[in-house]
Amino acid sequence: MKKYEKLDVMILEALDEQARGFNEIIMGAVGDECVRLSDERKAATSTYKQPFRFLDARLQALRKAGKIASTGKGWIRK
Repeated sequence: MKKYEKLDVMILEALDEQARGFNEIIMGAVGDECVRLSDERKAATSTYKQPFRFLDARLQALRKAGKIASTGKGWIRK
């Protein structure tokens, strides 16, 4: 399993045809996974990366892969 595969699946499950804002996406399980990744990185490298940065990076990666799109109102699944 890729490092971010679980987070990617969670993001895709959180999205549909209705636009969702960043704050809506990061609530609940997605946010918990971002915190886990942040803690894991800090333990491994002793550098801190804020949890929301993981979500931001994965949203951009999924957008570049053509799986999601950004609209003026939020993110949607393609």
